[in-house]
Amino acid sequence: MVDRGHRAQDARPLHDANIFGEARSVFGEEGVRAHLHALQTELMQLLTAPEPDFQEPQTLRDTAHRIAGRSGFLGLSALSYESALLEQAIRLDREIAPIWDRWKTEAWRGVEFIEAERSKP
Repeated sequence: MVDRGHRAQDARPLHDANIFGEARSVFGEEGVRAHLHALQTELMQLLTAPEPDFQEPQTLRDTAHRIAGRSGFLGLSALSYESALLEQAIRLDREIAPIWDRWKTEAWRGVEFIEAERSKP
């Protein structure tokens, strides 16, 4: 894992298999695949777009909130955590750039996980 300023106690596992299993039992295999696809699409839109305008961050705040929830119920713990931190920083008018860098790291890890899950038969 790339260290982007995380303190040791902030380290979160990429994926929680128990939570992912619960999502499968609630939504079924096809439902989980649909949620994974939607999350991957949203992540890729952010990751491949120009850097966000941190002077007008309301859209990013709303997106971070949505990703925190969706990634959380799919068991992507680290992405959910970083998304919640990003949303909180925007709400509290804190410096966003360092959190954005950590968020991007977890978002790419999330995309890799999703690609691996979606490629399973």
